[in-house]
Amino acid sequence: SLDVYMIDLSPHWGQRELIQRYYQLRGSDEEPLVAYQMNWKGENFYTGNAVHVFVQLDNRALREWLGENRGRTAYFLLEHSRLANLRNVMTGSTIEEITAPRYCNKFILVRAHIGVAQPQVRDVRE
Repeated sequence: SLDVYMIDLSPHWGQRELIQRYYQLRGSDEEPLVAYQMNWKGENFYTGNAVHVFVQLDNRALREWLGENRGRTAYFLLEHSRLANLRNVMTGSTIEEITAPRYCNKFILVRAHIGVAQPQVRDVRE
């Protein structure tokens, strides 16, 4: 049981595999990792404190950060139960689920394309 059962369960107890997946998928350092409404400390440990952490429930700081990073791609680490709330905060952004509950039953990794590029309106008088 130790060789199979415990190894199969261990990814569900931490964030190591999710953060490892983030590093595999990101295109460059320009695609940050964001911990949304969590403070489990694994996100800090496995990234060497190179993670943007938004613990507050009012989302004011996150909305400001999203405004400053419009047009960028970012990865978000959060609990499965908070995904609907993140989608509500990030209206106008594309959110793609990277991992499933089978991969980790506590946390999920999503990729987000922040904001939508505003269409260029061309003056017809030109």
